[in-house]
Amino acid sequence: WYEENIDENYIDNGSSYTVYRGQRITKAEIDQLDSNKLVTFNTFLSATFSKAMALEFVADAKSSINQDIQIVLFVIHFTINHKLPLKVKPYIIIQSGEDECLFTVGSLFEVVEKTYSTNVWIISLTLVNEDDKGNDIARDYQTLKSTASVEAKLVRVGDLLLDDEKSETYYSIIKQEFGLMAGAHDSGMGWLKYRQKKFEEALEYQLKAVNRYKNDEDHKDVLVMSYCCIGAIHRQKEDNKAALEYYTKASDVGHSIIPVD
Repeated sequence: WYEENIDENYIDNGSSYTVYRGQRITKAEIDQLDSNKLVTFNTFLSATFSKAMALEFVADAKSSINQDIQIVLFVIHFTINHKLPLKVKPYIIIQSGEDECLFTVGSLFEVVEKTYSTNVWIISLTLVNEDDKGNDIARDYQTLKSTASVEAKLVRVGDLLLDDEKSETYYSIIKQEFGLMAGAHDSGMGWLKYRQKKFEEALEYQLKAVNRYKNDEDHKDVLVMSYCCIGAIHRQKEDNKAALEYYTKASDVGHSIIPVD
């Protein structure tokens, strides 16, 4: 289907474009869309190159707005990259009656700006190039996607919050609501305490995580994270022998997950 409906040759590589999408979403969702935050969608996201067409859709929906449901005009900026193979491109350009852009499931966007005008929220998004190694957001997102277990993803999400108070609250909720994932709480809190330079507390949390997962084949990725943190703790304490021991353990377990030639 893609190949039959796509013709990107008429668009220059490296060109930057803006597309538009009118949509109804809840006020609670809008409140979460603050500048510099990341957003992704669990479905294909269609947008038009015509702002007027998107606004026309918004105008038709105005009669249905209330305190809970609001009207949003997404203004989406992205750059054409012909070098990416089709199967990993986060966007698809479709030529039909009018030009349309279809963003694939899981595409990652950064919120640039949010304004409100004439009963319409205008939210500017920029498509994040997930393969840009120089982009901190893209690098963190790739790290999150590369983790295999749910527990490891939970630890990564807590780390990406970049706010100690929020991270601690987040890990506490994991422990309270998901008792079987307490190891994620321990590993995450260990890294949090390490960042706070509370090395003894960090070590205590990470040893708990290691005891939970050292014989668990399904959570080796969490074990690697904990071993790395313990190695870093010993390095800060200038115990290089112990640091090397735990870095070696992390390497050995990591190689068992992804064999190295």
